[in-house]
Amino acid sequence: MRQWIGSRLTFANVVSLAALFVALGGTATAVTYVVSSNSQVGPNTISGHTPPSGKHANLIPASVNGQDVADNSLRGADVNESTLGQVPSATKANDAFSTWHDGEIPMPDSISAPTNPIKDLNIPHAGSYVINATLEVRDRDTDGSSAHSRCVLAAGQDSDTKYWDYYVHYENAAFQVVHTFDSPGLVTLSCSDQTLSDVVVSQLKITAIQVNNLTNG
Repeated sequence: MRQWIGSRLTFANVVSLAALFVALGGTATAVTYVVSSNSQVGPNTISGHTPPSGKHANLIPASVNGQDVADNSLRGADVNESTLGQVPSATKANDAFSTWHDGEIPMPDSISAPTNPIKDLNIPHAGSYVINATLEVRDRDTDGSSAHSRCVLAAGQDSDTKYWDYYVHYENAAFQVVHTFDSPGLVTLSCSDQTLSDVVVSQLKITAIQVNNLTNG
């Protein structure tokens, strides 16, 4: 056996075996090598999932999450807004309700009359609302007497009141109330001509738009 080895062991064989061991050892080292600092990675060498032409991605899919991104580091240009769903808190401000009546409604003699309110709007969901109303007031008398009128848009304890004292013509009026409903509620519009004239309301509309936050000073 010794004689066989001695007869076959040449310089070329030794070099070849040494190269084989180095190659095997180098491969094993490459597989188990761990990067432990930024200085061991060259700049612009790690690719994401859109690598430069001819390169391949180095990131494991779905491996990057919020913990890998610095707080407040992403900007609007980094987000595709069309892919976003509804913001969870926005469900609190996602309602609008409206009602209208174009025809003439006679004004009751007093705000407390059984025919008041002349119009109301049901608010089926709790929340904060900005409520607007518009209407036209007209005196149908032609005797030139003065007409005295009052209308009140109300939501809970919040209200907006308008007064009129005029002769034969018509007036347009706008109202606004802000209110937070703790539960489903009602917006009411009540009017009175103070028993002094034949006054009617027409072109009436009430709209309530929900908002996320409301401060009523």
